[in-house]
Amino acid sequence: MINEKPIFITVGIPTYNSSVYLSDCLQSVLECKSVNEVIISDDGSCKNEINEIEKIIKFFKIKYKKNIFLFKQDTNVGAFVNKLSIFDKSINDFVYLLDSDNIAAKNLDFIVQTKIRSNLTQPYLFQPGVMYQFWNNHKISKIMGLINKKYRVIFTNSDIVVSAQDAAKSLHENSGSYNLSDFEISDESFKHLENFKNKHDNFPIEKWIMWVLNCGNFIVNKNLILKIAKEGLRFERSVNSLDAVTFSYLWLKSGNKIKLFSDFYHHHRKRSDSVSFVENKNTTYAIEFFIKNIIKLINVNEK
Repeated sequence: MINEKPIFITVGIPTYNSSVYLSDCLQSVLECKSVNEVIISDDGSCKNEINEIEKIIKFFKIKYKKNIFLFKQDTNVGAFVNKLSIFDKSINDFVYLLDSDNIAAKNLDFIVQTKIRSNLTQPYLFQPGVMYQFWNNHKISKIMGLINKKYRVIFTNSDIVVSAQDAAKSLHENSGSYNLSDFEISDESFKHLENFKNKHDNFPIEKWIMWVLNCGNFIVNKNLILKIAKEGLRFERSVNSLDAVTFSYLWLKSGNKIKLFSDFYHHHRKRSDSVSFVENKNTTYAIEFFIKNIIKLINVNEK
């Protein structure tokens, strides 16, 4: 292990009128030795925003001497399409997709060089097992998480692999505020759900499965995600308003699995102008679309 070359990753950061948060995000990833490239893809922000992003990039290029690239969409194509476009621009095999208003964990080097390195032979989408929520100051979110659980969202307390069947079964056991009888689900699927036994003792996971699938900040092999997620380009934009779930759903639908590390985390910024607030009507439609289709994942053949 000592003589092995380090793994380098690209951090992909999508932006849309979010330059005010970008410096904190960049600072958190550029401190990591595993990161040798950052790709920022802007989804049609206004000219003033682009100017600010360019100033920020210039500053951090000088400070860290690392490659930081900005790509600009000609028009607003939506979060899913914008994020997907990042992967084929990477020089590295693995890309960490991180929202521009979030903050990477201080142990990112450990996660990449130890946890991900030991799982390179498996086609996993690597995802945090916990996230710390904050509004303004991310530095206190971990401390506040010890006092108030709303600051700390725990997906799992141990490293765990989630398959398509696991996700379907988990949703069957906990459908949130939704009644599965309201959805067009075949009797065959329900029968499979009743008979399926999760392979892990700590299932069901700590949170509603839609929380896990909607995390959206993950590390993945660029070639695999490009091949698998392109199907999402055929989805309606209203469905892709839950762009994170689109990625997770298609990954599981392909027969691959999501691996959550309990010590992999990020700081998630709470915003009143986030997609879930701005596109509330589309988000509701998208959740219903994915609930119906995630249940059907019980019939997917694992790879």
